[in-house]
Amino acid sequence: MTDGPAAQPGLERLAAVQQNLLKALERTRQEGAQAADAQQALARISGRASSPDDAITVVVDSSGAPQDVTFTEKISERSPQQLGAELMHCLRQAQAQLGQAFADQAGDDPFAARIAAKFEERYPAPEPDPDTAGQVNEVALGQLDEEPAPTTAPPPRPRREGNDEDFGETDFLRGPDRD
Repeated sequence: MTDGPAAQPGLERLAAVQQNLLKALERTRQEGAQAADAQQALARISGRASSPDDAITVVVDSSGAPQDVTFTEKISERSPQQLGAELMHCLRQAQAQLGQAFADQAGDDPFAARIAAKFEERYPAPEPDPDTAGQVNEVALGQLDEEPAPTTAPPPRPRREGNDEDFGETDFLRGPDRD
């Protein structure tokens, strides 16, 4: 090997590449640690919401799935439609809490902020509207005609002569054998 000036630029480039690789390796280690912290924070979060009179309480896990739903005797004062609407409202409220709960557990790093934003995107806060709480809105697709169109039944299939259970020489997929 020569120790001349021509060998120096190659060694400097090699040293720079090595430094870049070491920096990339360190970033990867930090991101792995952040991912592990985020996973632990995910395991600890849940959302909880109740109706204004505490008749319904819903608890969801970190995936937004209901883990517990409790009712008090106050639900007997509601119609089934009101009960269903309030239950769904509580479920959505509990799911909407997940983003903030994750941010609180995971801290301030940008990685955690991106995950919290994904929670908020997936589970937006339901719009509070006290005037329509417990009401069910009906959605109709299309328009109903004044008079329904008459329905015609398809013509009856012709009956085959003979024993219905004996397929004999007939290939039931193609009909009678053709010679």
